[in-house]
Order: sequence, then structure tokens, then C-alpha cells
Amino acid sequence: MVNPLQRNLLRTRITKLTKLKSVSKIRDGFFFIFEQNFTMENICLECGTRLYGRFDKKFCNDQCRNNYNNKQNRDETGFVKAVNRTLRKNRRILKELNPNGKAKIKRKQLDSRGFDFKYFTNVYKTKEGKVYYFCYEYGYLPLDNSYFALVLNKEI
Repeated sequence: MVNPLQRNLLRTRITKLTKLKSVSKIRDGFFFIFEQNFTMENICLECGTRLYGRFDKKFCNDQCRNNYNNKQNRDETGFVKAVNRTLRKNRRILKELNPNGKAKIKRKQLDSRGFDFKYFTNVYKTKEGKVYYFCYEYGYLPLDNSYFALVLNKEI
């Protein structure tokens, strides 16, 4: 609890500090006073220059922020791009072979176009136990004698 004498002392100090713009007003008349000397020096995470302004600032400008985030995501980006490229290729192959929404084809047709059976986006299992594999909205059902039923799910 702050006594009236301390409150007056704080008010005079706050009015002096507001001219220096180092005071931030919080709800219910409480003030937080930020001194110029922080215990932890704020530096840009990318280039290492000293930061001025907000005390929770992490980067000196947008370019440093973008460079830092691009470096953080670079390791995953190569793998994710390769998987997405394969999924798009599989979808394109299914779309070419299934123009009407339903078709029956041989495995040889998929293999000759470079279809990769390891990559699909989701699986749908029917009540009868049949398993459909989908690349986005285009799917296939493995049948007997290396045949496949191609389907289009319009609900997706």
C-alpha cells in the first residue's frame, strides 16, 4: 500500500518522466516506470543491433524479422516442398485418369505416370471394410487383379 506522501512523490517523478516518454500508464491509475537501463539488453535476434522502443521488441525492422523466420523454417521447407510436390503430382494423375468422377483403371497406368502410392492426404474406411485412399478430393480403391477404382469426393 502506498501512503499519500509516497503517492505525491511518485506523481512528481511520473510527470517528469512523461516528458521523457518512459512511462506507460496501466489500468486503475497504476503506472509502470521503465528506466533506460534494463537488466537484460534487448538486441535484434537477426543482426544483433541494440533495439529501441518497446521493451518486448525482438527485431529492428521487417527485413531482419523475415530473414530470421526464413532461416528458422529453411530446414523443414525442403522436406515439406518435396512431399507437397508428390501430393500435387498424385492428384494431377488421378484427375487426368478420372475426368467423369468414376473410373476403373489398371495399376500399370498409374505406375507409368509416376504415381507414388506412399503419399496420400486422407483415408476413408467404409462399413464393409473397404479402404479408399485420397489425394485431396481424388481417391482410389485397390481392387482385385491390380485394378483400381478411381472416385471423386465432391464434399471435400
